[in-house]
Amino acid sequence: MKVFSHSIELKGAGKSQSWEALEHFARHPDLLLPGCEGSEVHEFTSEDGNRWLRRVKNFGTVSVEDHVFLQPDGHLEIHVAASREWPRSWQEIDIEETVEGVRFRFTYSQETPQSFKTPQILQLRNEAYRNKDQGLVRLIAQKLSAA
Repeated sequence: MKVFSHSIELKGAGKSQSWEALEHFARHPDLLLPGCEGSEVHEFTSEDGNRWLRRVKNFGTVSVEDHVFLQPDGHLEIHVAASREWPRSWQEIDIEETVEGVRFRFTYSQETPQSFKTPQILQLRNEAYRNKDQGLVRLIAQKLSAA
């Protein structure tokens, strides 16, 4: 079930170059995630021919594993398995061409949405998602301008 979505425009960018930059950061999560001290990333192809990354991100005393689905037409999904504290969740990122550049559409979903005691916690979570995604788009813009 979708729990939050938003989009960010990047003017002057092309879809294929934006995809390449997004895939670069998917392969190097330590460049994007604060506190990530390193990562192990392995690419594999599923039985149906889809490309996936298995990532183990090291945050000191905690490691987080996720799987990233890569669809080169501008679609990426990050899947995190359920734990005792968190339901199975996934994020989708779609890149769409616009007249002035590209639009990154971010969608966050959970198998069973969490209930929060106060609406402020929900607002803080959504703001954290938005800030993380703005940081990603800034890094993509920097990578594109350096090329």
